[in-house]
Amino acid sequence: MAFVAAFLGGIAGPLFWISLRAIAAEYLADNSGTFAGLMSAEALGSWIFWGPAMVLLGAFGYSAVFIGLAVAAVAAGARLMLTPKEPIVVRAELAGGIREHVRRLAPLMTIGGFATAAEAGVGLALLLQLQAAGLEVWQIALVYLPGGIALTVLPRPLHAVVERWGRKPAYVAASIATAVSVAALALSPPVILVAALWIVMSASLALLYPLQKTLVSEASGGRVARGMSLQANADTIGAAVGVVAVGVIVVDGRWAPAFIVCAVIILCGAALAFWVIDRTGQEYREGVARG
Repeated sequence: MAFVAAFLGGIAGPLFWISLRAIAAEYLADNSGTFAGLMSAEALGSWIFWGPAMVLLGAFGYSAVFIGLAVAAVAAGARLMLTPKEPIVVRAELAGGIREHVRRLAPLMTIGGFATAAEAGVGLALLLQLQAAGLEVWQIALVYLPGGIALTVLPRPLHAVVERWGRKPAYVAASIATAVSVAALALSPPVILVAALWIVMSASLALLYPLQKTLVSEASGGRVARGMSLQANADTIGAAVGVVAVGVIVVDGRWAPAFIVCAVIILCGAALAFWVIDRTGQEYREGVARG
């Protein structure tokens, strides 16, 4: 039953998020911070459920938590179904089929895969480290909670920073901040400092992920859903690689090498960012000119 549930969840999750992000992309022309607002809502939903989840877990066990999540998913689907249809925005269609689309998105998929590999690896290594330190489930949740709040309140203000600094400097600065924070985790700092470092990493993700989604949307022309799907595939592969790699490294409790490897991966993505963003912007402008 668990495998069936995981299989169905693996299908439903990407289908929901790809569709939702494609819908959000239609509003980019009027609001460049659309994906920042969407990420705030995602993060709010994530951490605000922690409180009820801890209560349900303590009182009724994991089954109650899963039932609560299922109810939330049904409510989200019903809300989308009841949302009035908006006029479809006609966007510039870039030439070429799926092969051309993959080629166009390959640089973005690469740095996106780097980011998700590092994020998944850090998340696993940090979770195992906190468990090894003897923290209970609710205590671990409290370590992550401030980062979840940062992901809720910071995407829109940080989008303003991107608008002011420019995409490339903002992307690189956020990546470097993340890499430094991850490297600091290799020193096995006290739990309070771990929470502070997680806030820094969450703030960086609050800038990076909406920017990545915006770039994918611009590079996809009228096929935004397909672009989001391709990027989601790359992110999934990156996350799988990151988890497996970190799992191999920390098998003997070697936390420091795992965090250092993740920091290096993040810096590799930052090193490619200038070229990737320049190339994406150039092809987008050329596609619009042809259209």
